[in-house]
Amino acid sequence: MPDILEGVVKDVVDGEMIELEIDHVDARNASQYGAREYIRVTDGSLASHDDALDEEAAARMALDYQDRRVRCYVEQRDQQGRIIGELEFITGGIPAEPYGLDQDGE
Repeated sequence: MPDILEGVVKDVVDGEMIELEIDHVDARNASQYGAREYIRVTDGSLASHDDALDEEAAARMALDYQDRRVRCYVEQRDQQGRIIGELEFITGGIPAEPYGLDQDGE
């Protein structure tokens, strides 16, 4: 089972990376996470890695994520120490649909 982090997106770095202010950690070893972590989002609906530095991709991601409460399912850390994981929005304490899926799950 992956570690789960919850918090508020404080910054959108580019079209695939956010800075998350963490306020809840559901993990066996909570000390491995800081108060703020950089997360590379693995959602397939986001910009490809090559296009992530594009200003338009970053602007779209900022509109969707900036100051939103999210849950992150941690997959791993990359060589720079950033978390790689999948995000979902949290609304009213209940997770919303994962980013990029409509109500039919497509």
